[in-house]
Amino acid sequence: MNKIFFILISVAVMISANEYQTGQSIKPIILNDQFGATHKIAKMPSTVIITFEKEPSNILNEYLLKQSEGYLEKNNAIYIADISQMPAFVTKSFALPKMKEYKYKVLLITDENEGALYPYQEGQITIIKMENDRIRSISFTDKPSQLNEMIEK
Repeated sequence: MNKIFFILISVAVMISANEYQTGQSIKPIILNDQFGATHKIAKMPSTVIITFEKEPSNILNEYLLKQSEGYLEKNNAIYIADISQMPAFVTKSFALPKMKEYKYKVLLITDENEGALYPYQEGQITIIKMENDRIRSISFTDKPSQLNEMIEK
């Protein structure tokens, strides 16, 4: 029993050790948006917003829908949704059609290995602040009232 527990802890440590951390650079990425357009991001903007689950995505989308058009661009921010765990049927039938109604771009992670690189906390939106091509800070929230400050500062 202790051996199994030790193995599980070791695996969890190895997985979390692969996440980006403060002080690191984020490698260039190529992701499609909700319309299928490919975007190559060689240099990260000052704010990278990432969601991994439905509820945090809903919180962020409700917030973004209330903002003026071009809000993310004005704040040098991008929105990335990790949909790698979503079943393909759900993605094609429900998620993508809904995302196509948004007035902003959502970059989509479909490879779970790519998604595993980004810091994650269950039920939270991840906000990564960049400075000089390095991660300055990593924050998490599930509160719409905090998004304005976290994105704009």
